Amino acid sequence: MKASIALAAALLSLAPAAFASTSNAAKVDPVQYQYGTELDVAKVISLTDVSQQRGVVPVTMVYKDSEGNVHKLQFLQLGGANSSG
Repeated sequence: MKASIALAAALLSLAPAAFASTSNAAKVDPVQYQYGTELDVAKVISLTDVSQQRGVVPVTMVYKDSEGNVHKLQFLQLGGANSSG
């Protein structure tokens, strides 16, 4: 019982950090990826789910760099849905 309370308290203590990352991402303008762009990705915060889409679709990745700055990157990716239905 004490372990579950401690776990719940630990998870709740992380909630403000997760919310801060999400709110910081909303303030960041997306950058379009160009071939050869050097990226410094320390942690991916979110990535567009394309598993149910077909063909080449736009994707947005929100990430933190090694200094903790939040970035938003847009690029094209092949969707994960089977096109030979």
